[in-house]
Amino acid sequence: MSRAIDEERYRAGALSTLVPHLPETLKEEVLSEALTAARAFDEEYARARALSGLVPHLPETLKEEVLAEALTAARAFENGAVRARALSGLIPLLVTLSSHTLFQLWRTTLRLAARRTRAKLLSDIRSLAPVIAALGGQEIMPEVFHSIQEVGTWQF
Repeated sequence: MSRAIDEERYRAGALSTLVPHLPETLKEEVLSEALTAARAFDEEYARARALSGLVPHLPETLKEEVLAEALTAARAFENGAVRARALSGLIPLLVTLSSHTLFQLWRTTLRLAARRTRAKLLSDIRSLAPVIAALGGQEIMPEVFHSIQEVGTWQF
């Protein structure tokens, strides 16, 4: 089982890095095959990594859909460090989305993060700080800071 997971990760990395180096005549076909393969990965990390690696090379009509799939896979990780790493890797792609699309993805992400422990929620917020800034501007960051400070004093 472990060997299969490792192979899946290597395949994900190979698919993501191969696409930009292909001649234009092959890109569409290979992108389609790579996207189908990436979507079929059983392991979320491999799926999130492969999908996010393909996003910059996809036609505009597919970018938002595939990025949302990569984010869904990244949010599924129970391991906070792995989830944080995956979310951080998606940031450069997420902040290029329209504010409306980014807000929809953020709302879902925040709702899911709020179901986790306080420590995991804070880890997710740390990873997603650039998204918060992209949605609310830099002026919102002091409010986020104060809210985190306030929640830290709550007793459960």
